[in-house]
Formats: sequence, structure tokens, C-alpha cells
Amino acid sequence: ENRREPNCAIIVGRKDSGIIAEYAGTRSEIKSLADSLANQQYFIKTLTQDGKRYVLIVGGDDMGTLYGAYRFIEQFGVRFYLHGDTIPDGKVPLVLPDVNETGRPLFELRGIHPFHDFSEGPDWWNENDYKAIISQLPKLRMNFFALHTYPEKGPNAEPTVWIGLPEDIEPDGKVK
Repeated sequence: ENRREPNCAIIVGRKDSGIIAEYAGTRSEIKSLADSLANQQYFIKTLTQDGKRYVLIVGGDDMGTLYGAYRFIEQFGVRFYLHGDTIPDGKVPLVLPDVNETGRPLFELRGIHPFHDFSEGPDWWNENDYKAIISQLPKLRMNFFALHTYPEKGPNAEPTVWIGLPEDIEPDGKVK
């Protein structure tokens, strides 16, 4: 089925952007909700005005806006995972869903902390593996990536760990 909804729009922006102010219009509840957003927070709201339906995706900051956009995409059956995205097999009708959602992180830091001592761990990753994994984190509304490393003289020394003196480093960051 190839359904489309006529007279619709999706508006995405930070709470302080002009387009959000324009679409909030005289709706004080929308302006109040936007003003209440802190960093990394967002709201998604379906509205109808002058016979036109639109979805407003508003973030408290750039990251909140991005998190809101990814959350909205999930309304169409797309799912995000650390290993990649899952997209519905068939066509999805282009009909705006009725959404009234506010997203607020439960924790300030949310992310992954992979350990090296697993066969699929970061010691085996190449540059593309790191880029693929790190690029998934915002889709999962995460904001943290760390590596647990062990110093070189221990029994579990990591090959990616270098311990040396500041004078052993070239101005461009390379080890002498």
C-alpha cells in the first residue's frame, strides 16, 4: 500500500530556533514545554493547525534535537542497535503518527565501556569498527564511550596501551 498524508510537515529544531517559535505560534503550552527542556531533552508532538497536521520535534540543545529526531524515526518501525540499524522490510505508509512524548535521560552519562579481553573486543577493532560503533551511540541516546585499559607491566597488559614520558612524544602526537 502506498499511502501518503496530504498537507503534513515535520519540523525539527532546537528550542531556541526561529522555526520552532514560528510553529509554536500562540500556543503557550508548546512554548512553555520548549522553554522547560534542558540539555539532551526533547519533545515530539503531533499538532493540527489550519487543517494541516505536523509533527514538532524540539530539543533542549543540539543533542536533544538529534535524540528526538532518532526517536521519531522509531515511530515508523526503524530500530537502532549497537551492531547496526534494522529497517522494516516492506513499505511504510507516510502518515504522521499521533505522538505526544517527552524524552529525558535517566542518567547524565549513558554509553558503553567495552573490555579488551573478549575475542570481539576493541583490541580487534579497526578504524571502521570504531566509527561504526561510535556512530550508533547517539541513535541509542547515549553520550559516553570509554575503554578500560591495563598498564603494560601487568599480567593483562593491553596492546593498545602505551605508557611513556612526555618527552617521548613528537609535537604532532606521534611516539618517538
